[in-house]
Amino acid sequence: MLPITDFIQFLEKIGGIRVQSKMLATELANYIEHNGLSTTSRQWGINRVTLSGYRKGRSIPLSITSKLFPGREFYMFPDVRFCAGRGGSMNHVRIPVQLTSGLAYLIGALRDGYVGITQSKDYFVTYIGSNRQWLSNINKRFLAIFGISLKFREGRPGCYYLERSLKPILYLFHFLFDHPLGNQKEWRYPKNLTRASEQHQ
Repeated sequence: MLPITDFIQFLEKIGGIRVQSKMLATELANYIEHNGLSTTSRQWGINRVTLSGYRKGRSIPLSITSKLFPGREFYMFPDVRFCAGRGGSMNHVRIPVQLTSGLAYLIGALRDGYVGITQSKDYFVTYIGSNRQWLSNINKRFLAIFGISLKFREGRPGCYYLERSLKPILYLFHFLFDHPLGNQKEWRYPKNLTRASEQHQ
């Protein structure tokens, strides 16, 4: 198991991350029904209209989920998706709870890529290569693990990119796998990934 509880607490400090989940919304609705909307609003310091929106399925800030689940166990709900941004610009992603060989492969492939924050506050995860088939394989693995695909674009002749601004995943790579974000010349393949690859051979 990956230390997802610690990762979620880290995301709470970063800020700007929300959670979408019908199961979580149902748990919130049951909590409000039991404790009362006005009481919950007063105790949590949240406007009643806003709180009503959360129980109807709107994406919920992590600061609210931690009130409902102090142990952050909500991440075990199968429909939980993490997101950042506003409205239609949100990219909803699944956070894996197990270190698999597929995830280890994606982390290792970042040696031919880039993970960093641009000046315009885009949180880019990028894979770079000259082999389109290899990048297509990367994209299939990415979709299978995170529930979202990357966007393909052509660079200079013979150079292709897979990329997307994905704040939760960028910080997943940083927090769990020690990616420095930005200049990765000194970044080494984490030992825990080596073990995962060996276990699945």
